[in-house]
Amino acid sequence: MKKEASVENEVKTISMLDHQNIIRFEAVNWDATYVKKNGTTYQTIAFTMEYAERGNLYEYLDQTGAFSEDVVRTYFKQLIEGKDVWLEIFLSLLF
Repeated sequence: MKKEASVENEVKTISMLDHQNIIRFEAVNWDATYVKKNGTTYQTIAFTMEYAERGNLYEYLDQTGAFSEDVVRTYFKQLIEGKDVWLEIFLSLLF
């Protein structure tokens, strides 16, 4: 039961995140069936997130190689802005 409450809190928190630099939470399936490669299945919880059309930062770095300092500065600024939004929401839930 404690694990379920923890996941419910996580869903509540990520549902509140609304920022251009954070992938949006779309839905949760509390009774999803996961099928392993060998065909066995098990029940789990599945989150549906916004589709990132350009992929993720790791894939972009893997395809382009090292970033210039200007590009790194831009991504770092976006990362910090997203973190600040998350932290603001997280702290508002505590107090």
